[in-house]
Amino acid sequence: MDVVIFNESFLYGDKKEEFRQFIREKNPERIIIVPGTVRKELPVTSENLEGILEKSIKLVEIKKNSADEKEEEIDVESAIKSKVLELGIQSVRDYVSDYLLDIDSLNSEITYTLYRAYFKFYGAALGKEYSEKFEKKRNEYLSRIRELKPGKMDILLTSEEDAYWYIDHINSAEENQ
Repeated sequence: MDVVIFNESFLYGDKKEEFRQFIREKNPERIIIVPGTVRKELPVTSENLEGILEKSIKLVEIKKNSADEKEEEIDVESAIKSKVLELGIQSVRDYVSDYLLDIDSLNSEITYTLYRAYFKFYGAALGKEYSEKFEKKRNEYLSRIRELKPGKMDILLTSEEDAYWYIDHINSAEENQ
C-alpha cells in the first residue's frame, strides 16, 4: 500500500489537476483516509475527494474515536512548552509549503525526514508521555487500517505530519501478516 500526503493545496487549481493525475496513474482500488494525530481531522473528506477524482474509486474514511479525543489536562510548564512547539510544527509546515513544488516533492523523503526529526525533538522536549500519546493514536489508526486488509492497490491518504510514521510502520505491518 502506498502512503500519500494530501495537502490542502490539492483542492484548488493546477494542484487539483496534478493530484487527480497522480491518483489516476496509481490506479488504486481503494483510498483509505486516516485522520491526522496533530490536527485531529481528516486531510480531506470523501465528498471533496470524489469531486477531485472524477472517477469511481472506493473511499474509506477512518473515523476518529471521539471518546479518545478529549483534551488532557497538562501542567503549566508543559502547556507553555506545547505552545512553543506548535510554533515549531508551523515552521516545519511553512518550510514544506515553500519547498512544495509538486505532489512528488511533498511526498518525498525530505518531507518525511523533516517530520521525523520534528517529532523526535517534540518527544525530547515534552517527554515520553507526550510521544507515547502520538504513538498510541497512530497505532489505533493502524489497527483499524489492518482490519480493512489493505492490498498493493490501495492508497493511504494522510497528513504531512503523519505520513512518515505510516511509511515506517505499514511495511512492517504487511511483512508480519
